[in-house]
Amino acid sequence: MDESPTNDGEVTDMTSESAAASESADQPEKAQLPDGMQVTDNVAASRYELEVDGALVGIASYQLVDGAAVIHHTEISPRRQGNGLGAVLVGAALDDLRGRGLGVVPRCWYVGQFIDENPAYADMLSGAG
Repeated sequence: MDESPTNDGEVTDMTSESAAASESADQPEKAQLPDGMQVTDNVAASRYELEVDGALVGIASYQLVDGAAVIHHTEISPRRQGNGLGAVLVGAALDDLRGRGLGVVPRCWYVGQFIDENPAYADMLSGAG
């Protein structure tokens, strides 16, 4: 179920195929998600969701404000922490937001750290929120 990003309450799927969409040379390359992983934008819940083999294992909650997503919380299931899943979730969320022309305001420490460690996303930082 590969769908285009929407804002009408539908869940937007960003599987490995859609994550591999075209990028420009000055933007980070969108990582392909490993088999069994899927990141979706649950617009109705204002959060990105990471599923592994159909089980919800992580979320990144956001609020849209003045053309930017204020990401205020990320969470990975305690049993799944320490395996890089936070980076998978945040990277896919940022790729989707960039594709929609939105900036980001990292109110969650992990998102801020991720952007610091991956400076190709720094251009997305916004003063909104």
